[in-house]
Amino acid sequence: MPRFLPLLAFSFLSLTLFGCGKSLPTQYYAFEGADCSLQCDTLPKRTLRVARVGIPQYLEREALVQRKPGCVALTVDSLHVWAEPLADGIRRLLANGLTEPLLANGLTVLPLGSESRGTYTLLLDILHLDGVKEGEATLSAQWSLLESESNLVLDDGLFSARKHVPEANNASLVATWAQLITEATEHIAGRINQKFSKSRSLQRR
Repeated sequence: MPRFLPLLAFSFLSLTLFGCGKSLPTQYYAFEGADCSLQCDTLPKRTLRVARVGIPQYLEREALVQRKPGCVALTVDSLHVWAEPLADGIRRLLANGLTEPLLANGLTVLPLGSESRGTYTLLLDILHLDGVKEGEATLSAQWSLLESESNLVLDDGLFSARKHVPEANNASLVATWAQLITEATEHIAGRINQKFSKSRSLQRR
């Protein structure tokens, strides 16, 4: 038996043990939205329920998924994961962002844990939420506003946007996705307020 074989075996064992002791910690990420500091003694009786958000199956996992826009290859990083299900995080960011602008137009956004159907229901389906930390992030989403009682579609639309990721790290990528979702929320809030503003104008006539 060659003399160097035991030495190689010992070296391999040492490197293995060293590697186990130096394992990298898992990083957790959550969307951070603007703080809502509203105070209101009485809330409007018309309410909006933000329904569960639909996301593509390739995003239904704990780990962050990166993909260049227009590319079929996915990168899944098991050490960088969501602190909550991605669909729940998007729904929370959406509801928080809608609260202030819709309240100003006489519409209350229900808490996410409410069992009420609401006067109206907002549906949001994420078509694409892609991006890489060394490039840009993209969002494409379809939304619909329904009358809860009749399921009549009152308004709907598509939103698509992209943004450059300012820093080449996962935290910056997640923050950029949050900005895109916030832009989509502002777009939807504007459309809803415009819809109800027109309705009130017609009622006055």
